[in-house]
Order: sequence, then C-alpha cells, then structure tokens
Amino acid sequence: MKKYLLNKLCDLISIRSFSGQEEKIASYIFNELKRNNIRAKKDSAGNVLAFAGKGKKRLIVNGHMDTVDIVDGWKTNPLKPKISGGKIYGLGASDMKSGLAVMLELAKTVKPNIEVIFAFTVCEEGSTIQGNVNGVKELIKKYTADYAITCESSVVDGKLSLCLGCQGRAAADISVFGKAAHSSKYECGKNAIYDACKITEKVEKYGESLKPIKVYKDCTIKPSISVVAIEAEGGKTRNIIPDLCKVYVDRRLSLGENLNTFKKEVAGFTKGIDCSIKFIHTSNAAITDMSGKLFKTALKCYKEKYGKESLYFGRGRLDLVFFAGENMEILNMGPGLAGQAHTANEHCRISDMEDCAVLLKDIIERI
Repeated sequence: MKKYLLNKLCDLISIRSFSGQEEKIASYIFNELKRNNIRAKKDSAGNVLAFAGKGKKRLIVNGHMDTVDIVDGWKTNPLKPKISGGKIYGLGASDMKSGLAVMLELAKTVKPNIEVIFAFTVCEEGSTIQGNVNGVKELIKKYTADYAITCESSVVDGKLSLCLGCQGRAAADISVFGKAAHSSKYECGKNAIYDACKITEKVEKYGESLKPIKVYKDCTIKPSISVVAIEAEGGKTRNIIPDLCKVYVDRRLSLGENLNTFKKEVAGFTKGIDCSIKFIHTSNAAITDMSGKLFKTALKCYKEKYGKESLYFGRGRLDLVFFAGENMEILNMGPGLAGQAHTANEHCRISDMEDCAVLLKDIIERI
C-alpha cells in the first residue's frame, strides 16, 4: 500500500491541473482505474467516476482534481515531487492530491456492502472563475446518495482527524461612489477612497468582535469576515480625486448564520455612504448528523484505531456543503495537513496517507 500511495501521489503532483485545466489528470486517473479493472466513466463536466459494490444505500467518496495557481516562495519546483523526511513536497500534496491517491487505493481494494461512487471532480478551487463549473454541483444533478465523504485535508495538530462539517461563504462587492475633481481642488470633489476606508475599518473592528461558536462537545468554530480586495478608480493620471472605489468583503458563515446575517452586517458598515452592493452567496455552513449512521460508524472505527476521538470543524468552505444540501449524511477525512492549503512548499506526510487509507476502508466497509 505504501509504495502504491507514494507512486500515485508523485505522479499526480507531476501533472499540472490548475482549475479549469484538469483534462490530463482526469485521463491519468481514468486510465489508472481501468488498468486495475475498476468500472469507471467520465461525465460531461469532466469528472471521473469509479464504481464499487452494490446495495440499496449509496456512498459518494469525493475529491477535487484541481489545484490553485503556484504562489511565490517555493524552494523547489512545485510540479516536481520531492520526498524528504517522510514527507512529499509539491503543489497539491495536501490540497488534495494525497486524498486522490487514497481514493485510487480504496477504489481497487475496498469491499463495501453498499454502492460506492468514487468521484474525482473538477473546479473546486476555481469555481468562481467565469466559465468554470464546480464538478460536485454537476455530479449531484445526476447521482443521489445517502452518505458523502470528502477527502480534503484533515490532519490537525499532527493528528488525522474527523471533520464534522465546514463553514459556508458569502461575499459582498461594494462600489463606493464619490465625485471626481482635480487634486489641487480636492474640496470640489468627494474622495471615494476615504469612504471606502470607513467601511474597511468597520469590517476589521467587527471581525475582531466575533466569538467562537460551539459545534460539538469541545469543538468550536470562529466565524470570520475580511476585506480581501480594494480597487480605486480616478482618471488616467494620478492628479484626479477618485470617484469610485470597490471594496470586496469575504464572510465565512458559521452554524446558524445565513446570507441575511451578512446583509444586516453590511448595511451597518455602509450606513450613510453612497454605494451599491452586490451579494454572492455560495452556501451556508454544513454539519454532519451526529445521530446518523455515517458519523457513528466513523467515530467507532476511529476510537478503535486511536483510542480517543479527534474532531474539528472546517473554517473554509468544502464541497461538503453541496452534498449536505442534498440531505446526505456528510463527513470529511483526508491525509493532507490542514494548514498547508494554498501555501508555498506544500507537503503531506506519507504515514498520514497510509493511516487515512486504512481507516477510510474500515469505515466504508462497515457502513
């Protein structure tokens, strides 16, 4: 198993698969599945699906094939895997090609009592880019299921953990209006940047005031809000007071929060300011059913292997939310290190891939 997981992850890292450019990695995964005599197909969205087992119940095991672009700060070639100190370095090592390697291992070894679909999907990272369509959204139009497990990074504080769910996301594109004037006669204009700064100050102060919310036992999550971009426009030269400044606000929605929560907050930030607002709502937060079979089975398997449970709730949005929206019992567990996503020198630990494959196999076969 170790050799297979290692080889597959190295191969996957070596294949460039930026969001919207997953054709090569999809072909590699499809061919690998067929090589192991696994029933597999590609759908119209570009997803690769593998099928195992039969039964009245259905489980979807999901992982996205795409990565973010390469960020600055890499000490090695991010598209050439490097093995050092029990770790594998490379773009997507944790987010989430190590999870894909585990899925490939499970697709050829698992012996489930229910039907299992291993779904290798497109455009998780770049679903907000124009022209890209999140592969899970397309998947759930065609396939319903009782359970869904995503294999995103879930190694937290050095421990492979069970992720109970994740926060949702909303965003606001705020266009602040001013009045253009020559900078030598600034009093004749109205500087849109100054009003925009009033908004950013309120957002920062409000974000610091948000308190953690209890999710389950000792597991908590802190909602967040951030200004993620500012764009100002004046004239063609830098001696004109800008009449437009755009502020982009990102809001991570926790349990009990929704788009209306965010709209009320933004109304307070922009009170008395001449502006227009466009809201984007990706999803609300999602959490597993603690009384459901998936969670109970996973928790039992975990305790048998490790003795004590390690649970957490994801701060970022995962494709888990779309499965939850279709009333599936959900869970996330993957071999990547939770803090490695979108960072330079991204890596995962080889031992975590092995542990994750063993535990997931146990969970799947006992559902």
